[in-house]
Amino acid sequence: MIGDWILLGHKAIKIQSPILYSSKRAIKLKNLNSYVLSTFLIIFSEFKLNETILDALFYMNFEEATEIQIKAIPTILDGKDLIGCAQTGTGKTAAFVLPTLNQIADAPSDGVQVLILCPTRELAIQIDQQIQGIAYFTNASCYPVYGGGDGVSWEAEADALKGGADIIVACLIYTSDAAD
Repeated sequence: MIGDWILLGHKAIKIQSPILYSSKRAIKLKNLNSYVLSTFLIIFSEFKLNETILDALFYMNFEEATEIQIKAIPTILDGKDLIGCAQTGTGKTAAFVLPTLNQIADAPSDGVQVLILCPTRELAIQIDQQIQGIAYFTNASCYPVYGGGDGVSWEAEADALKGGADIIVACLIYTSDAAD
């Protein structure tokens, strides 16, 4: 078996050496639970995230974690701080949103629990949309605060900041105006 190539999804993987593997990985890789693979794959269920989050990831067709997610998610789940840097499109938002939503899903409470500050309103909107997708099956709520709207949207932003959402995604420039 060592040195053999197998096809896993769309990837050809070469078996490199024997090693013990997790039971979830063994199921995904059929009977290869005693071999390490040259392409290291982590599926999201291995992070032991809340089932509602895993359901959302399934429906969004997210299967394998990216490098930034593999490094960041366990660290954040352990309650540690980190600074991460990765190229555009590598899953940085999910890297910090998944463990954050996991904590909210496992221990819901009233009021704002998370404040995500963004340099631009476009990024605030983008992050809010991703959170909405991942949080779809949870009871977590998210609201973007980026200003520039009419009086009705300003009022909604102010209400969200006063405890009407679990997560606030805000453009830094507008956050202090809405909080007043």
